Amino acid sequence: MEGLMQKLKVVLDKITTARARVVAAFKSPAWVKPRFLTHIMGPVIAVIVIASTFSKTESLNLFSLHATCMALAFVVLMPEGVVAYRNHLLLDSLSPIMSNGTKAKKRTIHLTLQVLASMFAALGLFFIAGNKVYHRNSILPRTWHGVVGAITLLAMVMQVVVGRLKHMSFTSGVIDARNRGKRYRWHGKANGPPAV
Repeated sequence: MEGLMQKLKVVLDKITTARARVVAAFKSPAWVKPRFLTHIMGPVIAVIVIASTFSKTESLNLFSLHATCMALAFVVLMPEGVVAYRNHLLLDSLSPIMSNGTKAKKRTIHLTLQVLASMFAALGLFFIAGNKVYHRNSILPRTWHGVVGAITLLAMVMQVVVGRLKHMSFTSGVIDARNRGKRYRWHGKANGPPAV
């Protein structure tokens, strides 16, 4: 089993390196450069998704709650959690109520936003499963949306597990100044391109 895990780590490290080369080849459009725009686009897109869902369903039902929770998880909270290490506005506004150093504060903000995103994603999954049971449909994904959503949720679960292992490695002293970045190097990079 240990050999299999080592091979998986090597493969994921190669994927991370290749992905970094591909991402480096692309430049962000000039209008994406201002960092504040990134923080505005997520909530605006989430509001559009939520408003269009409620305009179609015209009520607060399990389906609309699914769309609301997933929009909050994947369009607002998760991207903010990803850029938490570079988001000085969020750090500056929360610093007065947080203790510890800057790195610990950034890690806490990242952890909190990612846990909240995971909780909203789990709620969204719960609501769509409830909606399918209510309407006597199969809970197995039968559309591209459902299949991609299931794959995304599985990738998110993998990131949560590895993030927890990485956090435990930091707090237990397994990752220190000598080997920083060598353990779980691909964590945070396996799900796609980074947020701006």
